[in-house]
Amino acid sequence: MLAVLYSVLVVFTSDAAPPRQDGDPQALPRSGASDARPAPIPWPEVPVATRVTELGPSVARPVADGLSDARDKLARCVAVDRRRRVADPAPAAAPSAPAEIVLSLAAHAGAVQVEAVEVRNPGPSPELVACARRLLAGAAFPAPGAVPGRRYRLAHVLE
Repeated sequence: MLAVLYSVLVVFTSDAAPPRQDGDPQALPRSGASDARPAPIPWPEVPVATRVTELGPSVARPVADGLSDARDKLARCVAVDRRRRVADPAPAAAPSAPAEIVLSLAAHAGAVQVEAVEVRNPGPSPELVACARRLLAGAAFPAPGAVPGRRYRLAHVLE
């Protein structure tokens, strides 16, 4: 009886997992393993949302509010860019699509932070895109419902 009890204790305290056989359910994580967060999804694999609402309810409103606040600051860049174009008009060219950037957003406890700003389309004004990148890179938007570790990407047109 003592030998049976000892072998059972060895099975439950061993660090080695028993070999998995086809049809066996996946083993439950050991205590302490549930505390570890899964590795974040690599940025290129995170889908790009085209609307803020696609980010989900816990992140959409804080990101929309943050972008709205940034839009006020960005308006100064737009005004400077317009004055530059009036003072130094470029030769007539075919109209191009508006500038578009992709924000890489990482959720942290209580906030969503802009980790990177990629240029999808520079549009007619590289200066405007550069200004937007300076304003948004590293910005943090308060988001009490954000789940730490989640990653999002959002396409954003600069107007």
